[in-house]
Amino acid sequence: MSNGAIIITIILSVLGALVFLYVLYLTLVYLAVTKKMYIRYNGHPLLKYFTHLDFPGLKAEAISFFSKNKITLRGFIYSTAEVKDFSKVIIFFHGLGNGHLAYTKEINRLVRDNNLAVIAYDNTGTGQSEGKTIIDLARALVDADYFLKYLEKDSRFAQSKLILVGHSWGGFVAGNLINIVKDERIKQAIVLNALPSIGDVSARFTKGKVFAKVFYTIISRIKMGKYANQSLLKTLQKHQLNTMVVHGALDPLVPLKYMTPIYKYAGTVDFIRPLIYPSHHHFVYLSEQGETALMELQTNLKQLSADKLSEYTKTLDYDLIGQHNEQLFATIQQFISRG
Repeated sequence: MSNGAIIITIILSVLGALVFLYVLYLTLVYLAVTKKMYIRYNGHPLLKYFTHLDFPGLKAEAISFFSKNKITLRGFIYSTAEVKDFSKVIIFFHGLGNGHLAYTKEINRLVRDNNLAVIAYDNTGTGQSEGKTIIDLARALVDADYFLKYLEKDSRFAQSKLILVGHSWGGFVAGNLINIVKDERIKQAIVLNALPSIGDVSARFTKGKVFAKVFYTIISRIKMGKYANQSLLKTLQKHQLNTMVVHGALDPLVPLKYMTPIYKYAGTVDFIRPLIYPSHHHFVYLSEQGETALMELQTNLKQLSADKLSEYTKTLDYDLIGQHNEQLFATIQQFISRG
């Protein structure tokens, strides 16, 4: 073998080893992230989660349905006496955490502002639903697909116009569901601090983001099939659904830069209502004061000792933590009313 051939062989061997090590690195990061995130989410025992009983006049009809692999999901149809029919209905998708009861104040607000029923359920592995873990972030799309099939069998909702609303993980579902189900009942979507794609968010935690995104895309496709690798931008471009996209400029969990392509595209079309709140973080539906209080709570839940945490949670001001962004809710009401 010539010296040139030997050098080429060495170079190829080194490159092969580097590729192997990088793939191993990506695999370890993926396993670490999934081990931390893909767990079961139950409510914190020291926190209060509001139910319909905390809001005079708010009614809640319990529902349950099977998702994939016969996992039972549970939720409620929320309404008031002012809700006269189900010709138009809001479907609310919750973020990562203890299911939809973490958003009962927002659900109550949506019902009363719009005089529309709001249906919300807990995803696999969260809240009142079954499941040892959430399985995968894309599993929420599986659950939503099975939910719409369940809803179609209920004569009250078979012809309903559906408005999809979601925050964070739920915003990802609200924005992309139409690309999965092709359901003509879906008329509007409102996405709050949404994930632009699971791949974008996953790649944040690794070096070499371009290659990492390709790796996670392949893994997700193998694991989740048609539900994998959904992109909010591509869904908007394909279906042109009347959509409100809302984000906080200071969002640390889903940085605004990941949403930039969507906001740029929004400037070229008229079916997207873009909103960016310059002083907000990941909870745009709250007032600035409410969001600050919620983020302080989240920090203390992680940092305080058990004894101090027990005392701290007894002093929580839930009115402040749940204080709403009045401007946003007024804009949502206007957006929904215009259809």
